Amino acid sequence: MQLLWNRIHQMEQECRFHGKAYPEGLAPFPGRLTGQGFFPGGDGLWRDDSQLHDKPQFPFPFGGIMFLGNDFGTLDSFKTLLRRGYENPPTWRNLKLRLNRAGIPGRLGFFTNAILGLRTENKALDAMDWTNYPQFGRLCREFLEFQIETVKPRLVVVLGSKAKLAVCSDLPHPIIPGLVQWQGRDLNSMLAEGTIQRGEWQGSKLTFLLTSHPYSDVGKNDDAKTADTARLACAWELAQQ
Repeated sequence: MQLLWNRIHQMEQECRFHGKAYPEGLAPFPGRLTGQGFFPGGDGLWRDDSQLHDKPQFPFPFGGIMFLGNDFGTLDSFKTLLRRGYENPPTWRNLKLRLNRAGIPGRLGFFTNAILGLRTENKALDAMDWTNYPQFGRLCREFLEFQIETVKPRLVVVLGSKAKLAVCSDLPHPIIPGLVQWQGRDLNSMLAEGTIQRGEWQGSKLTFLLTSHPYSDVGKNDDAKTADTARLACAWELAQQ
């Protein structure tokens, strides 16, 4: 885990954006959560609901599942979380329900984000045009690949369309060839089998699953939730083969 934080610090110290760690509109994390939190705001490790503010109870899940979200949010909201020490938004709660329904132990997961830094303006990420920041896209992709190299997951679960851009974009190429099939496509336009792609990363098998962002579960019916569960369970079974 410390390797990942050290790598972020090293990249920030390179000041690639006109002498700053990040482009305009983004800032480094001013600290780390002590309890539950997606990496790099927190340690990205599983905690039972009764232990949200505690240190992790399980060892780091090398060779497990990487859950890849988009970004952590805004600088102001993170400063508020620092005072509390942990986060537990709908993303966490719904993702835990998905894992429970699929019969997958949460301790197998590393929960992280594709986009580095914190937004300094209180606006939705959708309002930012990332095509204006190709150098920042390369920075995030470089760190994503470092995460995969370090964590060595068998399965990467991509949570939503924004995180999808990070794994299948040409920076300089999709992480595994099959991810080309996700480019320019919406999740709703894919057949179930198309949401799972398998390939090799540095000589090891690696499986990717594209799913909706857990926040969207609030509006889903039972059939949709059952379908999500089935795909997650199937992807994890394939990843272990």
